[in-house]
Amino acid sequence: MAAICHGPWTLIEAGVVEGRTLTSFPSVRTDLRNAGAVVVDQDVVVDGNLITSRSPDDLPTFCDTMGAKICEQFDPGKGDVMSVTKGLLVRLEALPGKEDEVQEFLGIGRGLVEEEPATVAWFAIRLGPSSFGIFDVFPDDAGRDAHLSGAVATALGEQTGKLFSEPTIEKLDVLGSKLPA
Repeated sequence: MAAICHGPWTLIEAGVVEGRTLTSFPSVRTDLRNAGAVVVDQDVVVDGNLITSRSPDDLPTFCDTMGAKICEQFDPGKGDVMSVTKGLLVRLEALPGKEDEVQEFLGIGRGLVEEEPATVAWFAIRLGPSSFGIFDVFPDDAGRDAHLSGAVATALGEQTGKLFSEPTIEKLDVLGSKLPA
């Protein structure tokens, strides 16, 4: 998480500053101290997974620091953006004459998963003339569960019986992956 300038006020409201070392715009520093933070006057401060900066003047260092912290998620040896351990395979059988509409529906699905940070990779696939599927992967059970209760699941439910029969949803354990860096 990163906050710059007056952004640490949000961290105070979230109750996550006590005992943490932070920086901010000068007018926020008293509020940070009162909330239990250790306040320093530096261009960027990293405390665990929390990055803070004083003002827009510090943006170059702030952005470089955020980029470096995000890159810690990468495992250059494997080329993975993040590791994935869980997956889903959803099988859809188009109702007679609805094959083109199912294909169009799946094309729209990508826009829905763009809003899901824990959906690392998502694929709409055609398995046969009237058989389709979705394959997606997640870092953990929480990400997969969020997806299963999200917009894609809602859209599938709304189209069941209209475009395709009841989907078959299989939870998978991912044993290995190669994702783009």
